[in-house]
Amino acid sequence: MTPGPEELTLLAYPLTTDLLGKVHIYDFSDRIRQAWDEVREDFYAATGSEGNLPYAGLATALRAVGCTSANFDPTSKTAPPLRMITRERLKREDLHDAITVWHQAVLKVPDADIRFSFTSKLADLISAVKPKAVQLVDHVTHCGGQPDAPSWVYAAATWEIAQRIAHAKQPWTIDGKTVRLRADTDGNLIVWDPDLLWEGRWKPSGPPSYAALRVELNMKTLPWTASPVVVVQPQVSRLTRWANAAGNAWLEQRDPKAPLLVIGLENRQIEYSSRVALKVFAQLRLQPTPIVATDFDLASKTSPVRALVPKSVRFPIGRGVGMHLVRELSAHMTGVLRTEPVTAHNVAGHQFSNADRRHLDHGRDIELLHPDELPAIVAASGCQDLRILVLYRNDHTRGRIQRLLAYHFARPDLAEHGIEIGAPIRLAERVEVIVQPAGELLDHGDHDKRPALVDALTGIDAPEGTRMVALCETEYDEAEWARLCKLARRRDSDVVSPDVMDAKPKVRGLLADRKVAAQFLATGPDQVEADAGDIADSSESDALATDDDDITDPLNPDLLSEEAQADPLTALGKTLQSDHAGHNAIADMLRAAGLVHPRLGRALSHGKLGITEPMTYVGLHVREQRGELRRYGKPRLSWSLVALIPNGVHWRVKAYTPKAHPRGGRTGWLDYTDANVAFRANRLPEGRRKDADFVDAVDVALTQLADELTGTAGYVLFVSGENARSLWARLANKNLEREPDDTGKVDGRPLLPGLRLQRLHRPRAIVRVTSRSTEVPRPVQVSRPKVGDDGKTVVKVGKTTRALYQLDRAKDTWILSNVPRQFDGKTAYSRAGSMHTRWSATGAEQRKTWYAHTPTEIFVAHYDADPLRYAVLAARLCHHALSWEGRTSYPAPVHLAIQMDKDHPEYRRTIDANEEIDPDEDDGPDAGTPRS
Repeated sequence: MTPGPEELTLLAYPLTTDLLGKVHIYDFSDRIRQAWDEVREDFYAATGSEGNLPYAGLATALRAVGCTSANFDPTSKTAPPLRMITRERLKREDLHDAITVWHQAVLKVPDADIRFSFTSKLADLISAVKPKAVQLVDHVTHCGGQPDAPSWVYAAATWEIAQRIAHAKQPWTIDGKTVRLRADTDGNLIVWDPDLLWEGRWKPSGPPSYAALRVELNMKTLPWTASPVVVVQPQVSRLTRWANAAGNAWLEQRDPKAPLLVIGLENRQIEYSSRVALKVFAQLRLQPTPIVATDFDLASKTSPVRALVPKSVRFPIGRGVGMHLVRELSAHMTGVLRTEPVTAHNVAGHQFSNADRRHLDHGRDIELLHPDELPAIVAASGCQDLRILVLYRNDHTRGRIQRLLAYHFARPDLAEHGIEIGAPIRLAERVEVIVQPAGELLDHGDHDKRPALVDALTGIDAPEGTRMVALCETEYDEAEWARLCKLARRRDSDVVSPDVMDAKPKVRGLLADRKVAAQFLATGPDQVEADAGDIADSSESDALATDDDDITDPLNPDLLSEEAQADPLTALGKTLQSDHAGHNAIADMLRAAGLVHPRLGRALSHGKLGITEPMTYVGLHVREQRGELRRYGKPRLSWSLVALIPNGVHWRVKAYTPKAHPRGGRTGWLDYTDANVAFRANRLPEGRRKDADFVDAVDVALTQLADELTGTAGYVLFVSGENARSLWARLANKNLEREPDDTGKVDGRPLLPGLRLQRLHRPRAIVRVTSRSTEVPRPVQVSRPKVGDDGKTVVKVGKTTRALYQLDRAKDTWILSNVPRQFDGKTAYSRAGSMHTRWSATGAEQRKTWYAHTPTEIFVAHYDADPLRYAVLAARLCHHALSWEGRTSYPAPVHLAIQMDKDHPEYRRTIDANEEIDPDEDDGPDAGTPRS
């Protein structure tokens, strides 16, 4: 189909020969590799360590000495590097002296005894290497039209661009300020000027906290695009005041033209070998010492060292840079680089069906829970009746949940006193609730009594054909939780981490063992959260306690209109309209129950690009468990497959279960709730994503899916690009034009999931969906040509867009442009950053989250017909979320699979300490809720 006339600008640029620039490569001979091994043996003898040499410290020293970027390749835990890559050629004597000092530092030679005269075979050999000056583009290879490169090229690809932006002749003027971006040795950019740091305080008399604009640059490839691109990601980097809780850090060098040194901190100091090498090298060269053990104060905005704050810490400067800064940065970089950004054009004729979106009445899904439709929806989900267990700790929470259920199921008569404790009460046809206190079960602390307490619950044994879900209270104070976690991490601390005492994961697992799917609602006082922008004046210094919310009383009858007071259901809805967390908990509970409204089918078939065939939509999610469990044991593999199967006008959600429920059951495709409780009741299995057994298990599951597809026209498989592209060859851009071997594999990996199966079992299409702004170019703005009354075409620029666009100069690839739902909110700061930057923020605005566009890349990797129809399907399955009034980051079946993983009791977040969360991406129904 011919693309439409609207052009979407993306925050990415083709990496031309000129923009890639040149580097110097120092290839290491066998003699050098032998010298590395000899140093490592001496290192083992001197320190007792069994790890690899601290190459990062040497790289830091070389970057400081040469005032340039430098990397070793490859980086390995066992083997020495094979080469060194630098942006500028290093002086031979500097190279020799730096290695000589570092060599002694790793052998724990006292600072006072370190000498340049020390005999270092390694320094002699490496300093004698003659580097080769090469154009980076010469190391970008192509298979057909698809670019690829060694990992060291990806690491060095942004050095040239970062330097050009940092030293641009034309300054960046924004909000009346001249903003200079400094390059760092990783090839990223950051604002360093103390006067341009963003400042925030919890109280006017309290200490200031600071944040800086950081622009992350990453070389990426796009499907069927001949040139690699640099993806630009602006973000708020919150700066810590405490070195013992720091992430990545930067050190300003003496030369203001030199890039900022990226360094590591450990035990409140710069990493040991870096610290010693920098200190001693400066002393022996009779230069001012650049930095020593504790010669820096991270609380000072003029500190030569700045470090990232851990993302779990509450902070008086919000996340996100806002729409305006993204647009201005795009214009600035386009001018400096003299290169047009990556673009896309709209899909002509495509429209989403707004009539078939999830519409709420004060938080209530009036279509899903309509008394005329709910019974059929429950039956279509695979059960006869739905039982809801409400487990509470406090009476005020009981009242809150009781009012929520009364409102959502249109039973205002049950709002205050109509639900008897421990008795089954009919909420609607096919739906009943049992409310009971369970304080001892739900309180955080020792877990020994919990199994018996679960067994004693009223209604825990349901009759055949009755599905059970639970809505449970949990106590969660974000600030106190973070404080206790911080205390527990201290050496010799007697504070037990709240993560250890957390009741949620244990109760979730115990209830799953009894075949109950649990959802939790965090509560505190007899109040609910609302956006502080609605109620707090920005001039009130103590009005805010967190980034985006305060508390208010939702049950004030004075706020009700006469009309609302005349209608009990409307009156009840008005009192609950600010209880967003409560409404989301109800929606998520219904999601876990497998309820899907028929409107989804209407949304998918809408318009000329809609699909009317009764097709099944399958989502695959896979995650390798890292963090705590990986540190103390073998990695665990969590994966889930979820299918949305049409059943007339209704839908039945099923998920694959590779391991049966411990109390009995079967494996294979089960109703979503049954699969969830079986999954939660079993431990996550040991394994890695690249295990051949996992790839084979997916094909087994897809083979068994055929038994569920009677009366349908086949299935479409959606996979997460971030998690699955390394497992199947054709999900990686670099392999799109590579031919398989005689076994049908590329580098030992099958081409795509399901394609090895018999034809009847294969997916009709396989769609890779990627939804991270560090992976996919962020939308900036859209240019719309309009023909005026005089017949002339005028291009108008739109600042927001939610449309589907086809990527230019590529095939089978589309970009879904998203505007976070919060941006359209009605609070005072919903659109903060749309017209100015944080340099012009006033009052409470600085504490808020500032939203910008987010991208979803849709790549149709395999198809039996026009790929556009499957791209439209993916976009609509994101747009028409099942239990959320906004869009989800992934199509509905993938989203359901991800939620299944997150609900497992052993789930742990897998974001590394040096990564930052972009709030624009965390805009689903669970945003801000505590996770077990």
